[in-house]
Amino acid sequence: MDVDRRLEQLCERVTLVEGEGNPRRGKLCVMSFVALLAGEDHTDHPASASPLIRNFALWINDAMPRDVRQRLKPFAVRILGTNDGCDQARAEVLRHALAGEILPRIEGEWRAVQVSGRHSSPFESLIVRAIRQDFELRAVSLLARIEQGMAPSALGSAVGELLSLCIREAATPDRRARYWNEAMELLDRLCDAGTRPCQQSILGGQVERAEERLGRPLLSGIRKLMPVFNKALASF
Repeated sequence: MDVDRRLEQLCERVTLVEGEGNPRRGKLCVMSFVALLAGEDHTDHPASASPLIRNFALWINDAMPRDVRQRLKPFAVRILGTNDGCDQARAEVLRHALAGEILPRIEGEWRAVQVSGRHSSPFESLIVRAIRQDFELRAVSLLARIEQGMAPSALGSAVGELLSLCIREAATPDRRARYWNEAMELLDRLCDAGTRPCQQSILGGQVERAEERLGRPLLSGIRKLMPVFNKALASF
């Protein structure tokens, strides 16, 4: 069976969840899935991944509902091997997205919510205005900190957190979905920045090891129960 098919089957055995997950149950976050593929110990901070991508992806992973989160599985393969010293280039990707996409979307969408809600209660209008101002301030502050030399890993976390808040506070399902898509498109661009790892040669042996690690607890449990089964059968 070729590597792509085996990787597809491995993905089917994994459910992406909030938090670090538990490989014994086939439950992982996108970053602990990267660690599994890399052959590292179970962790959501794999050494093989870009610190910027890792910090961004952790926020996005936890912000998404269960069904949408599963769309992050293909990124585990692409994140593998991105600890390549190119996070400064990825920080520039985030800077452009923040200034040209995220901030304008926040300003446009939340002002639209405020205008469309002009007949709502004064308290509701106050809440909407406060959320918009908070998000705008966060984005503008981040742009200023980037100019002052903000660490790329910290920027990844901050932009991931901002998008997560936008997802959580989005006024409609359609707007929430747009933020989900924007987050995944941005993750796609971050993976494309920097050097391109040779995924096929990396995954050839590692998929097999990942399969074994996911299967180990079940096999171990069966082996432990075998003496009990044998004893029960012998008594008949």
